[in-house]
Amino acid sequence: MTNITADANVFLSKTYDIIVVGGGTAGLALASRLSETSLSIGVIEAGIDKITTDPILHGAGGWPLTARDPKYHWGFSSILQKNLLGPTPEELGRRASKAEYDALESVFGNKGWNFDSLLPYFLKSQTHTAQPSELFSESKVIPGVHGTNGPVNTSQNWWQSTLIDPFVKTLESHSFKFNPNPDGGNPLGIINVSRGVHPKTSRRQDAAETYLKATQGRDNITVLVGAHACRVIFAEGTGDLVATGVEIQVGDVKHVVNASKEVILSAEPVSHTLKGAYQSPQLLELSGIGLRRVLEKHNIETKVELPVGENMQDHMMVYISRHIKPESELKAVGPNQSEPLLPAGLSVKCVGTDGQENNPALSAQASVTGGPFLLSHLKKLKLKNQSNEEEVEKLAALLEKQAEETQLPIERAQLKLQKYWLENPSENVPEACLIFACFPGLAGIPTPDGGLTTWLPLSHLRPASRGSVHIGSADPLAAPVVDVNCLNEYDTRAFLLMARFTEDLLRQEPFSSLIVQEPPRSDEELIKYIRTVGQVMFHPISTTPMASRELGGVVDADLIVYGTRNLRVVDAGIFPIQISAMPQASIYAVAEKAADIIKSRYE
Repeated sequence: MTNITADANVFLSKTYDIIVVGGGTAGLALASRLSETSLSIGVIEAGIDKITTDPILHGAGGWPLTARDPKYHWGFSSILQKNLLGPTPEELGRRASKAEYDALESVFGNKGWNFDSLLPYFLKSQTHTAQPSELFSESKVIPGVHGTNGPVNTSQNWWQSTLIDPFVKTLESHSFKFNPNPDGGNPLGIINVSRGVHPKTSRRQDAAETYLKATQGRDNITVLVGAHACRVIFAEGTGDLVATGVEIQVGDVKHVVNASKEVILSAEPVSHTLKGAYQSPQLLELSGIGLRRVLEKHNIETKVELPVGENMQDHMMVYISRHIKPESELKAVGPNQSEPLLPAGLSVKCVGTDGQENNPALSAQASVTGGPFLLSHLKKLKLKNQSNEEEVEKLAALLEKQAEETQLPIERAQLKLQKYWLENPSENVPEACLIFACFPGLAGIPTPDGGLTTWLPLSHLRPASRGSVHIGSADPLAAPVVDVNCLNEYDTRAFLLMARFTEDLLRQEPFSSLIVQEPPRSDEELIKYIRTVGQVMFHPISTTPMASRELGGVVDADLIVYGTRNLRVVDAGIFPIQISAMPQASIYAVAEKAADIIKSRYE
């Protein structure tokens, strides 16, 4: 792309009104929208440009190939976890419930931030194509819920494994129903999840593929790649800090890029992991904004004391797997236009809507999550004909105890809200997500002996654990110190309830007849298993929370860092409480709203 450069001299030869630090999900969306005005926009990105040269980044099924490859991410790791033994994966997103977005305003004091005010921005970012299938015939574009003219194409998987129908029927026997409108404020039920995948080209719809491409031909936006932001530069003087630019390092040389109006931190990479919640706090601390005890440890002058990097929350995942019986007939049913992704050497029939068989080939249409999601509150995850009221009451007591013990006002507000949602299912806030995953391929995952296995990830959407991210040195090129601090007692007990329900579900017809059954595990065995395979999902939030300063917020409702006049944060870190969705769609909506807030200041 002509507006991307790796030459610092080319970038520095221009003048900028606004500098955006980070060319990721929020950063590129924001920069693209701001470049629709006469403002001059500069984007600083530490990664290199792989968007036009690397096909792995375009396919929706590429994340298993990038998840452990340092070519595609920064390789941040957490300090050793006493409650966690497993590795870490990566995932993408959809919308949360109305109640969660409304809480941004009603609980955390952010005027103008609620579901109704964000909905236009969800629509503005999206062009949705409904792809009804034999199993999900009710899937459709819903006016007022789905966007039809935005840069991000979303779609639904239209290849369906023949494993899915009996699985859905098993869920229905537990009184779960299909929800044809999970993006309208109530995501509970069985859903045919929307994906950021173009329905015709099967290309993954990240911010570079969508928003950045829209800037082609504009001469008021330039992206510098291979440049590490070191710190924000502030003007001399008293009162609130005024950001005048950013110190960057390209190779071994440092430069200062000036901004006449604003500096915006959105320090997450262009890939689908959302690490702005890691690196924006790092940049704030390197610039003298953060907790005094953290900054003094590294001889950094405290310019503004704020609880930067605290209160971090992340989704976690545990998976349950079962071998598929060799005699079970497996097919992949879908349209003839595309062919599904299947593991090399795996022979499975693929039947199109016209009844003709296709040869399996690589395509994003059938990768990642080919099956449905089940979104539920914990009260409904009970064994058949049994109650789990007593267990849910114990979970509520754990939240109450943690709220009473914390010294952080924002954490207390979060936990009390979480307890309210746990005890009131009518608020339609999911706490658990069960994914019927059919990747790689539609039939299941091949085992060394040539068999197949299903893979059923369980995600705990409302974690009570709180971690942190802080600088480990004054070196801007050093990785931040991340402590996910996961799986406290509440989270472990919630996962136990989810795992117990799932294992019981797999013993129910009609799905049970397709898989090899395993003996039931005791609670102690399940807890050990949860701590062995538990994985964070790289959806960190709330490290620069948007909340009142009295509660412990770092940015206000205009996303301006407290104690500054023109330094903003626009990324996943601004959410003051974890949302019950993978965050991509919400981050796009935040970026769209932030763009309008900033435009209104200068137009």
